Amino acid sequence: MKHFSKILLAIFALVAIIGCDSLIYDDNKDCPQGVYVSFYSKTPCDEEQVYPSVERLEVFAFDQNGVLAGVQEVSNPKLSADYEIYMPLPEGYYTFVAWTGLDKERLDRASLQVGTTKKSDLLFSLKEKAGFADANPVPGFKIYQGESEVVYLPSSEDNGTVERHTKINLLEQTNRIKVSLIGVKEPNNFEIRVYSANGSMNADGGIVMNQKVMQYPGIATANPGDTVLVSKFNTLKLKTGYRNTLEVYDKFQNKVMFRADLIGSILLSKSDDHDTNINLDCTHDFDVKLYVRDVCDCDDYTVIACEVNLIKWNIHSYNIDLGGVY
Repeated sequence: MKHFSKILLAIFALVAIIGCDSLIYDDNKDCPQGVYVSFYSKTPCDEEQVYPSVERLEVFAFDQNGVLAGVQEVSNPKLSADYEIYMPLPEGYYTFVAWTGLDKERLDRASLQVGTTKKSDLLFSLKEKAGFADANPVPGFKIYQGESEVVYLPSSEDNGTVERHTKINLLEQTNRIKVSLIGVKEPNNFEIRVYSANGSMNADGGIVMNQKVMQYPGIATANPGDTVLVSKFNTLKLKTGYRNTLEVYDKFQNKVMFRADLIGSILLSKSDDHDTNINLDCTHDFDVKLYVRDVCDCDDYTVIACEVNLIKWNIHSYNIDLGGVY
């Protein structure tokens, strides 16, 4: 009798398998189905795919109306050509949005609700500490985001188990900016400042409009007796229209001696032999140099020229009145 029961159990298991993988079985409505999602990173300027090292991966499935249908979170994923996660989902059209590096200590996260949250809804905002965005450049942070193409899962009742595969191109949403003020006699009398209203982002990767301007903290260094002040910053995605500002503040006279639109300066950069635009989808590390020189060569710095250079390109020159202090 016991032997007969084992045979029956094996038969039932076989029928269940056949039922989800074959059209000969009538009742497939409870067959499992879903989508395998894999990840890579490739900017418009890259020739090869790469696989960034990330500490945390979050994947959101949105239905054809842009409403959240499922969530998967993975700690310490090892992204590679063979790595993928499985998301079980019912019949429908889906897109998948992935994020990495969303540190809960640094970010105020929105509450996500399956069946309610939309792709265009707020996902996070940078927290503030002592009036600065919580974005200290040391040790720094990187955030990646990407979205898949539309994937269709047919009815399991008509097709049994259906499993699709899709890929997400993870693109960096952060930047590292190094700003050097070169040629001032007392570099510690100055402060380099970076501002932006880019601190809040939606689930689809869009920056939320009409948010407050945040000042990003910088790590400043100036060697004794030197004429160079260097500040490093780590920011969220830079995009025009979000009040991105670069300032040099004179702490001695309590005034701004230089102010420019950071993104405008980047996009207007010029090479040695032709005009060119920086592609912000490809470049995330910027080296901005502000050169100060005595225009009249009289060593009193009553009027100076300030030249802005990004990487190897000269961008702008400005005449600035320092009031004869330096």
